[in-house]
Amino acid sequence: MVNLVGKFYNTYPKSTEQIFNAIEKVTKRLVVSLVKEDSHFFAEQIKENEILLKKLGIVSSSTKKLLTDLSLFGTGKMTGAGGKKAGSGYVLFYAEDISGLEKFLKKQKTLFMKFSQSHEGVKKVRNL
Repeated sequence: MVNLVGKFYNTYPKSTEQIFNAIEKVTKRLVVSLVKEDSHFFAEQIKENEILLKKLGIVSSSTKKLLTDLSLFGTGKMTGAGGKKAGSGYVLFYAEDISGLEKFLKKQKTLFMKFSQSHEGVKKVRNL
């Protein structure tokens, strides 16, 4: 992924700088949305971040399709641990229809983990 972004930067340095600046702003807005517990603003920032990652060319076609399929249930983005190889990467997804999402993912045999924000950090609640 680093090589892909490096090649993109070498080809389009000005555009890449603009995308990086926009990602920084979105990241700051994500923090604000968490502090304010504003789920609508949080979802907007996730969507904006995914658009920016697509502009960098680092979102695989299979992840794009997955996110399109999942858009019926909320909004998501590839994470920094994403990848273009089959089976690599993670998607951060904010579900507005949790039960519908769970049914869809189980039917598709897509592994998922639920998490919720706490001051204790990330912890595993139960196996899914």
